[in-house]
Amino acid sequence: MRLGGQLSAASTVGQGSNFTLILVLERCEAPAPTPIATTLSGFTALVVDDNALNRRGARALVERLGGTVSEAGDGRAGVT
Repeated sequence: MRLGGQLSAASTVGQGSNFTLILVLERCEAPAPTPIATTLSGFTALVVDDNALNRRGARALVERLGGTVSEAGDGRAGVT
């Protein structure tokens, strides 16, 4: 293999297969995470879903972060 690892496979008819991949990788430093918005103040989201429970969950998430929500129960209602 190009990365210097090992790949093997074993198979038994009627029982299945077992695949093994072994790679030795170097540890590297991850870049610092990009900060995300902690508030949605002034943000309005349009949530369109035919499932009321999904709409309620999305509403709760947006409102918890300070945003407001408009809802529609289907695509047609969402664009009118």
